[in-house]
This record gives sequence, C-alpha cells and structure tokens, in this order.
Amino acid sequence: MGETKNADYDVIVIGGGVVGCAVLRELSRYSLKLLLLEREADLAEGISKGNSGVIHAGFNVPAGSLKAKTNVAGLGMIYGLADELGVPHRKTGKLVVALADEDRRRLEELKAEGDKSGVPDLEIVDEAAIRRLEPLARGRWALYSPHTGIISPYEFTVALAECAGQNGAEVLLEAPVEAIVCRDGLFRLSTPKGTFATRRVVNSAGLFSDDVARLAGIDNYRVFPYRGEYLITDKDCGLRLDLPVYPVPPRDDPGLGIHITPTLEGNIILGPSAEPVDDKRDAASTREVMTQLKAEAIRLMPELSRVSFIHSYAGIRPKLV
Repeated sequence: MGETKNADYDVIVIGGGVVGCAVLRELSRYSLKLLLLEREADLAEGISKGNSGVIHAGFNVPAGSLKAKTNVAGLGMIYGLADELGVPHRKTGKLVVALADEDRRRLEELKAEGDKSGVPDLEIVDEAAIRRLEPLARGRWALYSPHTGIISPYEFTVALAECAGQNGAEVLLEAPVEAIVCRDGLFRLSTPKGTFATRRVVNSAGLFSDDVARLAGIDNYRVFPYRGEYLITDKDCGLRLDLPVYPVPPRDDPGLGIHITPTLEGNIILGPSAEPVDDKRDAASTREVMTQLKAEAIRLMPELSRVSFIHSYAGIRPKLV
C-alpha cells in the first residue's frame, strides 16, 4: 500500500458484524496494524445476531450475480473454517417445498439457476422423498440442497474477531464513527474514544453503511431497512426438525417466504417476515405478524399447530432496492 507517515493504523474496519470480523481476520494474516471499530457494546449486535443462522448454498439468487458467486464460494469454505475456529455448526441439507404440482416449475427454475452458479448436488424430489428426508414436512415436490447447513452466527462472528485478535488486530467497542476526514493521504476517523488515522478504511457497517459512506462524502449509496420477525419454540416442544424447510419463494415478495429452521440447540424457528421500516432500530415484534408466521408455517408442517412458542424476536436486514 506504500508508506504514509503519521498513520496510526494501516487499515481500520468499521463494523463488528460477521463481514467486518471476517475482513479483519483475513487482513490479520499480513503484517498490518489493524483496528476494528464497533458502535455497540459487543460484536454481532446487528444483522449478524437477528437472523436464521442458515448456511446458504446460492440457488436463490440470479446466476452470475456477485451474491451468487460469493454464496457458492462461501459454501465451499464455511465448514472447514467453522471447524478450524471451533464454531458450532451442522450440515443439514434443506428442502424448498412446493405444495402444489403447478409450483414444480418454479423449483426447476431455482435448480437451473443453482446449476449455472455451480451449486453442488441440487435435486428435485417427490413427496415420498420429502417424508423420508424430513418426516415433519408436507409437500408435493421439493428442491433438495444437501450442502445447506446451520451455524451459530454470533459465535462465528466472535470467533473470527478472536482469531484476528490473536494475530495482533485490535477491536474497540462502543466506538461509533462520528466524522471522517481525508487529508494528506490519511483518513481520520473521529469516535467518542478518540480520533484514529489510517491509510485505508473498510466500511462494513451493515445497516448503517450508507450513513458511514455519507461521512466520507459518498452520497449516492443507500440501504433500505427491512424488519424480519421470528417465533421460536421450546427445545422440548416434542418435535425434532432435522433440516430447514422453505416454501417456494414468492416472485413478488422481498423475502424468501416464511421458513422453518432448526437451531443447533434443538429449537425450531419460524420466520422471517419482510416488512420495510423507517427506523433502522425498530426491531419490534407484532401480533399480526406472529399470527401470519404460524399460519404459513403450519401449511408446510401441520404438527406445529400443537406446539407453544416461548419467544419472539426480530432482526433488521439491509436491502439495496
């Protein structure tokens, strides 16, 4: 990167979610002085906490897109990396279920996109195979992705940061970036805990990455917050779900539909919904959406109608459109 005098750091990463911590760990393999700035009191307090914890294979996004490329590449890396870092995870497989024959064509479209992207071993299976793979699920046809899995997203995030810390990187919590000035080849980042000079900045601020970009004078980048609500069962609810079960994704909806996902601890999660919100911190749960989650999940898994739910929560995810 060349030499710049008076730099406190070679690179500062803004944001302590899974992306920021992964970037920090990768950079820590090199002889660089590194700092990660996180606005919250702990890592993984944003998007990296309020999600389904699913390791995606990459067939739900258009072939050739950056997201498809990174999904497939990440699938090839994640299990080995999780083993190396000691992060709880499990390769479960996943079913995308069609309740009616007319929805099979949509499954074939998803498989074709996945095949073009290089997603391994996708297969369309019939009703008998659905029952064999996941006895709780109901459907006429399904797309089976054998390499999908589940992971603890917050433990993964923390493990990435701890590994980077062992390599010499620094992490500073409760340090939101309030101003950015670029002068004499250096970025100066002002926080309540001091001002830090660096030669390079990586903006991994998630929901707030557009706010950080504006501090640096970049005004044409914007993210749109979408709230996703979840319901979660007791792990002793009497049902054991072995793999995630998704509906055929709707064409006119910003999400993938209400899906049903096991946790590593044995709970079952329903959700998420997908609702645009104005406030990036509006992680409320609503009675209306809780009713919707139950109704849609019971169509895929009727036995959920007899279990009780112990908690609801919500996460906010950023969309570019």
